[in-house]
Amino acid sequence: MNHLFLVIIFIAGLMIKAGEVAGADAEFVVDAKTSEVTTESTATKPLVASVTSDPLEPIDTTGQVQPQLETAVVTTAEGAQASGGAGGALLTTEPVAEAPTKRKVYLTPLIGGSVYTGGYGNNLWKDHIYDGKTFGIAIDVPLSNHVNFEVEGARGDYDISYGSYGPMGNYVAAHGFHVYSLGGNLKLYPLSHSVLQPYAGAGLMGLWYKDISSVEMRDPFIGAGQLMLGTDFFLSERFALGVRGAWVQPLFNRPNTYPAFYGPTTLQGYEEASAVNQGFVRIMGTVKMGL
Repeated sequence: MNHLFLVIIFIAGLMIKAGEVAGADAEFVVDAKTSEVTTESTATKPLVASVTSDPLEPIDTTGQVQPQLETAVVTTAEGAQASGGAGGALLTTEPVAEAPTKRKVYLTPLIGGSVYTGGYGNNLWKDHIYDGKTFGIAIDVPLSNHVNFEVEGARGDYDISYGSYGPMGNYVAAHGFHVYSLGGNLKLYPLSHSVLQPYAGAGLMGLWYKDISSVEMRDPFIGAGQLMLGTDFFLSERFALGVRGAWVQPLFNRPNTYPAFYGPTTLQGYEEASAVNQGFVRIMGTVKMGL
């Protein structure tokens, strides 16, 4: 009985000793980890740093690729204090700012009318050419925040009437004709970021006259220059209403006319060549749609 009592006392002592040893080991592990964290965080490092994460996309446990947002890891001095000591550090993630949106390419339907200029005294072509309905379309491409390049195509429908007097007899000519145009313009926008955007422009275009009758109109193609002023009123980022006025003046391959004052009373057979030799003014409404 005494032996059994001694054995029990001996086993209890061993268990107490084992508990003390285990506690000492646990303390050592905690101290080692604390020492490692403290040593790493108190090393000489800059207080502020920015690191971009790896762009590779992580794969979760389901095997599906998850999108990875590009973030910045920032270590701050305030974070060090907030973490409970000089050796602490606070890591925060912030989204990287996106580049500003560039100006868009616009498709612009055009509709309006045209008035011919030129003539002499009371014989002005604006009184003999009428119903100048014009419609077209333009593509507006930004080259910078203030300069756009535009490709413009249009068609104009007109009626012409005049009295012709001379060796071929006296008669009144009256018929319709059409003008097709295609060209390019550079436009300057001084206020490119406002709701109301006025602009000035200049360009070159080709004019093709159809159904014109004249001795000198053997080639219906005329080269012309254009000056314009206009404005766009933006109702949204992709939609604007506007108006523009342009003066179109023939420059190349112009037909000969006689006499020099280029009016409806010019030499018989050259009347319509005289009209073609003159410029015209276009007033157009525009609807600008972002692509």
